[in-house]
Amino acid sequence: MMTLAADPVGQLMAWIAMHGLLGLAALAIAERLIPVLPSYAVLVAVGIGAAHGEWSLPEALAATCVGGMTGCLLFYSVGMMLGQHRAAALIDGSARLMRLPPASVQNIAHGLRANQHRYAFIAQLIPVVRLIAPGMASLLRLRPLGFIACTLPGLLLWNLLFIGIGHLAGRWADSVNASALALQTFVVLLACEIFIVATWRWLATRHPDPQRNSAP
Repeated sequence: MMTLAADPVGQLMAWIAMHGLLGLAALAIAERLIPVLPSYAVLVAVGIGAAHGEWSLPEALAATCVGGMTGCLLFYSVGMMLGQHRAAALIDGSARLMRLPPASVQNIAHGLRANQHRYAFIAQLIPVVRLIAPGMASLLRLRPLGFIACTLPGLLLWNLLFIGIGHLAGRWADSVNASALALQTFVVLLACEIFIVATWRWLATRHPDPQRNSAP
């Protein structure tokens, strides 16, 4: 079992483990729609739980992917039902809540508009951006099947990476602290994010938004 002392993430996962795979899926949905905890912290703790026998590694990956994709589809569907004006207001409000600058929101829109498939995949590998992307896809009225087909591999890769980190750490040390490991993961993630954002911007220069270029 996971050590709970001074480990709020570990305490959360111990509670989730009481509800089995449905609890994992529900947590993944909540993480997409109400991001109280960073997803990497949650996923690292899920991996530690798998190492300690709370669930198997394939079960953890499947449950979090199903939950995460369900959250994506809920955000996408709500945006489609609201209409463009209300969807835009919802996205702006969500971006402010997550402290995502307006320029970054515009970059997401430009990237998805220029190359839906590539950016739908890349967006799932960038913190915060990955949460806004489904709503932006609905605002731009992107085809749902194409968006889902490219979002799912990115979501799978993201979950596999951090669940795998937690699983390896849990196998290596029985008393690993999920919260401390999540903090260490954040440092590594920050370096990776800088690289990914630089790549994102490079791709944006390679595929400029035609509407932006044609604007007076």
